[in-house]
Amino acid sequence: LRSLSLRLCHLEDSGIEKIAKHLEHTDNKLKSPILNRLNLANNRISDVGAEFLSKMLRTNR
Repeated sequence: LRSLSLRLCHLEDSGIEKIAKHLEHTDNKLKSPILNRLNLANNRISDVGAEFLSKMLRTNR
């Protein structure tokens, strides 16, 4: 999976948290999905959801 579009899915912060946790590298032995593009346009993401995404991006390198 390289590209995932979840635009217009009515996602809120709780859904973003679950997605971000799944994509996060938490253990080098586990293989996290390689995702180059994630489209979350037109969802209900607040600053809280943005923080979940920010944390995921810092750890998923």
